[in-house]
Amino acid sequence: MQLNHWRQRLRLGKRLIPGFISAFIFGLLFLGSALKPIEHLAYRFLFLLRGEQEWDSRIVLIAIDDPSLQVLGRFPWPREFYSQLLQTLMAGRPNVVAFSLLWSEPGADDPELVEMLEKHGQIIVATAWDAQGNPITPVLSLQQAALGVGHVMKAVDEDGTVRSLSPWLGETPALGLAATGVYRQTPPQSILPPSSNPVWINWPGSSETLTQYSFADVLAGNIPATAFKDKIVLVGATAIGLDPLLMPYRRSASDSGVYLHAAMIHNLLQQNFLKPWGWQAVPMLIACAPLLHWFLLQQSVRSQFRTIILMAGGWVILGIGCFKLGIWIPLVMPIAIILGTSVLTLSAERLRENYLLKAEIAQRHKIETELRYNLCHDDLTGLLNRR
Repeated sequence: MQLNHWRQRLRLGKRLIPGFISAFIFGLLFLGSALKPIEHLAYRFLFLLRGEQEWDSRIVLIAIDDPSLQVLGRFPWPREFYSQLLQTLMAGRPNVVAFSLLWSEPGADDPELVEMLEKHGQIIVATAWDAQGNPITPVLSLQQAALGVGHVMKAVDEDGTVRSLSPWLGETPALGLAATGVYRQTPPQSILPPSSNPVWINWPGSSETLTQYSFADVLAGNIPATAFKDKIVLVGATAIGLDPLLMPYRRSASDSGVYLHAAMIHNLLQQNFLKPWGWQAVPMLIACAPLLHWFLLQQSVRSQFRTIILMAGGWVILGIGCFKLGIWIPLVMPIAIILGTSVLTLSAERLRENYLLKAEIAQRHKIETELRYNLCHDDLTGLLNRR
């Protein structure tokens, strides 16, 4: 009785082997980040499916674009252009102006620019670090004349897209965080406390939908001063090749890093950063592959297909719905676990059924052969009988 009990357990254990194989395979894929490129594609797919949203109307970009380069000459420009820009902007009384430009080398026109920075009073200048970790700080006189400093560093993923941003690097806030703090007249620490954790950018829309004006047009007085009243004004390079950036709404590198800072300001004003959820639970989902395999074994073939479709389709719908609410859950790995485990389950069951069927056919053939032999031979001597 006990022997039969252990045989049944052994038989059940053998049937669960495909589930453990599935968990092992997807565990290796997870450790090797093999599905990460597909997850990156899903990230872009979710943004495209969600659709573009309106940029916050309080953000205005003054773009150093290709037409401006044609009018004002090759980049980098002399500081006098920025002094003239601030002189023009002061008529429109913008709340804050943030320069996404690195002024690390002294220039002959620095005294004039220092005077304009002090006169305006609410200017944020940029800082960064090079590949070796050396700081690229603004010229000291410009830094002292500005109200604050913000870093313009960005973390580019393997596919070239920027998905997150460090709000603090040491004691230096990001450019967008520093500008938002000045706009709200509160210290950046009260908006986002210093932390090494990145924030995930919830891209509102494509670059074309952001309110922006050409640097040359603003300098020429072609833009009314009222366009900048009580705004957060970003000044940055958008000309092709100066500061390339990939955004999820477009796969060409025709966008630039200044849109990243605009997106962060938008998220800070709207309080709608993207919230990754459930990514730490992916190993637990992988460990559940044997349970999914066992669950499918209890169902008929038709029920198995229905269950697979409902689970995979339901997860896709859940992922899309969460993304519309600003929550980003893993999409590719859970669906891969469902489909991969299901394929292994169905394949193993088909192989098992084929094996049992062949064994049954062989057994029947053996019995038929024995019956035919016994019919034509004597039981005692084994000689042919009359038949």
